[in-house]
Amino acid sequence: MKERPHLVPCLIVAAMLIGAIAFDKWPYGYYQILRFAVRCLGLFIGILCYNCKNIWGTWLFIGMAIGFPPEDVDLSRQSWQIIDVICVALCFFAAIKIKKPNKELA
Repeated sequence: MKERPHLVPCLIVAAMLIGAIAFDKWPYGYYQILRFAVRCLGLFIGILCYNCKNIWGTWLFIGMAIGFPPEDVDLSRQSWQIIDVICVALCFFAAIKIKKPNKELA
């Protein structure tokens, strides 16, 4: 867990996004929490990537945080599903590939 402090948040947000894709009748509050969770996760992983000197990961996840709409945007269900699938893929990518660097003193 020390190498991947983002693992559990990634899996939780991925599960929430999959829930939004699979079921279409959630209360409005669920989508508000989902937007907040995706934006927070994107910022968290973006900062983690920045600390790891991973510029591409930094831009990718900060872009996810900025690009995920903070308020209600009138998009079709298919558009939201595409955005959700991309974010799920990014969550799984981060959970598998991104590691916190070891900062052992010599």
